[in-house]
Amino acid sequence: MADGTPGRLLVLLCLLGATSSRAHAAVVPPPPDSLRADRDTVYKVPGVTVEDHRPALARDLSLRTGFAASYRMEDAPSPTVTAAEVLSEAVGVHLRQFGGLNAYSGLSVRGSEATQVAVYLDGVPLNQAQYGVVSASDLPAAALARIEVYRGTAPLAFGNPGGGVINLVTREGWGCEAATRFSYGSWDTRRAQGWGSWARGPARLFGAYEFRGSRGDFAFLDDNGTRKNTADDEWTTRFNNAFTSNEGTGKVDWSLGKGGHATLTADVLHKDTGMPGISSYQSDHAHLWTDRGVGSALWRSAPWLGRALEMSAQVYGVSQRDRLRDREGDLGAGRQDTDDHTYAWGARPLAALTAGPLRQSLEMMFEARREEYHPSAQLPKPREGPMSTRDFVAYGAEERLEPWAKRLALVGSVRRESSFDDFPAGPPYPNALPRPAVSRTTRFTPWSAGARLALGAGIVARANASTRHRMPSLFELFGDRGAVLGNPGLRPEQLEGWDAGLTWSGARGASAEASFYRTDARDLIVFIQNSQFTSVAQNISAARLQGVEVSGAYAWRWLTASANGTWQDTHDESGVPFWNGRELPGRPPYEAFARLEANRGPARLFYEFQFTSANFLDRANLAPVAPRRLHNAGVTWAWARDRLRLTAEAKNLGDDTVQDFAGYPLPGRALALSADLRL
Repeated sequence: MADGTPGRLLVLLCLLGATSSRAHAAVVPPPPDSLRADRDTVYKVPGVTVEDHRPALARDLSLRTGFAASYRMEDAPSPTVTAAEVLSEAVGVHLRQFGGLNAYSGLSVRGSEATQVAVYLDGVPLNQAQYGVVSASDLPAAALARIEVYRGTAPLAFGNPGGGVINLVTREGWGCEAATRFSYGSWDTRRAQGWGSWARGPARLFGAYEFRGSRGDFAFLDDNGTRKNTADDEWTTRFNNAFTSNEGTGKVDWSLGKGGHATLTADVLHKDTGMPGISSYQSDHAHLWTDRGVGSALWRSAPWLGRALEMSAQVYGVSQRDRLRDREGDLGAGRQDTDDHTYAWGARPLAALTAGPLRQSLEMMFEARREEYHPSAQLPKPREGPMSTRDFVAYGAEERLEPWAKRLALVGSVRRESSFDDFPAGPPYPNALPRPAVSRTTRFTPWSAGARLALGAGIVARANASTRHRMPSLFELFGDRGAVLGNPGLRPEQLEGWDAGLTWSGARGASAEASFYRTDARDLIVFIQNSQFTSVAQNISAARLQGVEVSGAYAWRWLTASANGTWQDTHDESGVPFWNGRELPGRPPYEAFARLEANRGPARLFYEFQFTSANFLDRANLAPVAPRRLHNAGVTWAWARDRLRLTAEAKNLGDDTVQDFAGYPLPGRALALSADLRL
């Protein structure tokens, strides 16, 4: 921007949009997320009291009976924060990392497995029928306005596979704004972000782009595969750990007047990453390429019948390609060169009717989705594998009553979910013996009930009970390339749970929450080795998960403090020797996060502390992992009314060297410099 041409062009476009807007529609005020205070002028506006109901299809999280939280990306003081890091700081959420720096990261909510957590992008499901998991490292950041985390019960439109729901909400295009961000840090870690919005007449546009890359060659302590023998431990360098990631998001919102709104959204990801494997036997050549595309069209009606009826309809599609090349067999699963494609497309209409003296609200949903998995292999020769398919149908209703002057809310919901899975006849992988065709149908009816009671003085009591389930993945049902044999007789994992607690909100941004939860799970799916080279999935496990979650925040003058903590007790109740009564692996009993911020003039300082207690990496509790204490700190200086900001930060100040999964080290101390520019 040395000659100022791009800046003048943006201003000209905004002026044209503003001029055109006068002829098309009234000016719509931006949402609170996009408001920024002017330091030189104070405007006073009279208060407005709204007596009408909130839209049932977009009800505020605080009005729901379940325990949920929304995390704004703009609230994170670190400009280098990723969506995965924001989730790792959320109450009740645990991030299980396989090496950090864009490596696979699994999400656990209230002690669940990663396969039991549903992830949505603007309402589009990202979980695949083939494997059922979403890596948190593949989630966008630049395009997001906030991340919603539903622990336990979730809105009717979302399918809950047992552990909870995470919904990624992209930014809205309000007015003419643009921002860029650049950062550079340890291990040649680079990041570039940019987003902008433009409004003209009834149309609003938004676009974002993000690049991330790193050599990832951090130092770590290698135990040479002998965990109990420290004599052969040595410091070494992580290699084949470099990655690059490019992601772009576009969004168009069009006002249809009395016909409502139409929104088109597209997100595209390309990631190129090395796969170093475990620390004691690093891979020299293994590589993974990932391409993902997400598209959706959403129509939202204007309120009809005296603002009593609301409707919406969404159609979507997801495409993902994973190319894994390990021709030397470094990862320990034999020589591999695979190219797998997954496709999903579906539709989801919703309707909500609010009427009656008890402010009765009835919400109804229907969803139909088809998923296909197309595997192929290049070794020992190019060959297409069989195509597995899943057709999914769900329909349900949610009833909500709000008697007693809106202080009490009672909610009950039920869904009917069916999946129709097919695997064609033929060899499941190259050089394998043919197998007969397999088809199966699975049906389940999850339900939930909850209550919300306002006790006064900002205190609200909540209680919920629900049943949830997870359909077996196609990988578990039909196997994959010989290492895993399919088991078409698998039953859905079933979970029954309840939670209860109190929330409080007061002045000065003060808030607090405390909740207790318990989940009893049965028919959990576990892979059991049945030969020297193969394993099979079986329903042999059961578990009890319970815990306490607390969180709070407070602001005083130029200081802001927030903290949360989780205590959880998880035990295996499968009856299997060496497992029964043991702690479930990867579930730390204690986790805590605290942040302190100071904003004084143009300066902003922040400090963060994250604690994860010792836990076990295996079901027999023979492989413990040490506790982790991470300290992060940074300082930001702003110029030009906060339009230009420079930030220096340090993560893991104590240089804590730990593993989060057996054999996969996490990076130590990291430094970074960032620059932010807003127009």
